[in-house]
Amino acid sequence: MIALGAAEMGVSLSDRQLSQVVAHLEAVLAAAGDFNLTTVREATPAARVHVLDSLAAAPYVEREAGGPIVDIGSGAGFPGIPLGIACERTVVLLESVRKKADFLRCVKEDLGLDAAVMGERAEEYGRREQARAPVAVARAVAALPVLVELARPLLTDSGVFLAYKGAPEREELERADLAAKICGFEPPAMVELDVPGLGARRTLVVFRVAGPPRIDLPRRTGLAQKRPLA
Repeated sequence: MIALGAAEMGVSLSDRQLSQVVAHLEAVLAAAGDFNLTTVREATPAARVHVLDSLAAAPYVEREAGGPIVDIGSGAGFPGIPLGIACERTVVLLESVRKKADFLRCVKEDLGLDAAVMGERAEEYGRREQARAPVAVARAVAALPVLVELARPLLTDSGVFLAYKGAPEREELERADLAAKICGFEPPAMVELDVPGLGARRTLVVFRVAGPPRIDLPRRTGLAQKRPLA
């Protein structure tokens, strides 16, 4: 089902890639209760809600310059792990919750993934010299104005941030546009995603770097959430 759904979205998975994607999902479902990873506990719905939804952005990642993908607030590893596997890129999984980071490290070792698990906040990782990547992603983590601020220090001067959303409200998009200008992004572009079998609206909000931020980033840890830029 995953292979067929992915193919419908223009994502081709080799036998090895499919095996890794399935093994990751199985690991998530087996550990879901212990690590608070997902409330979707049945394989078929979870494959649609998590795996296919994650893979929906793969064609857009493939258009960008080669290099790592940074997954902000990775949780169970969605969307970072399926994207890294499908796009054959290193993925940096940022997860500040210790139990979830430990789970991701186990999955990385067990499946031999090309991944780095960073058990820290995005602001902390953004202060590192090696943090810059061509692509950053986030799914079901925070409101867009917060995510825009967190993503900018993680990106190269030509990088792009892809935010997975359902049906974002106008007010959130307007605030995200204001935050994007402050952070040095172009106005956001909206891409409607058609995830096979999901039956719900999915949107990819695309923020492309246009220039340097107007303020020093990253700000103090937690400030993006407490005092959003917009």
